[in-house]
Amino acid sequence: MNVSPAALAFLLLVPLLTGAAVVRGLGVRAREDRLAFLGWAWVAGTLVLSTALFAWSWFALPAPRAATIALCAACACAAEVVARLRARRVPVAPE
Repeated sequence: MNVSPAALAFLLLVPLLTGAAVVRGLGVRAREDRLAFLGWAWVAGTLVLSTALFAWSWFALPAPRAATIALCAACACAAEVVARLRARRVPVAPE
């Protein structure tokens, strides 16, 4: 089975980058534990992607390759905005 580089990037990078933004939006930072951050990012990204694809198939829409990337990018941007707003709102406690 041969997979093109674009398909491989789609399969690996879209869930990882979407999940990284979602996990960051939840308040987890990569500097705390890099391996756990990558693991949670992968799980969150595949959850977002599978939910989007399930909804897409539920409404019987055509093949969603470009739309999936756009939808995951929109979710990632929204999660990044939430993360930045949360970071501004929460003051750092003095030690």
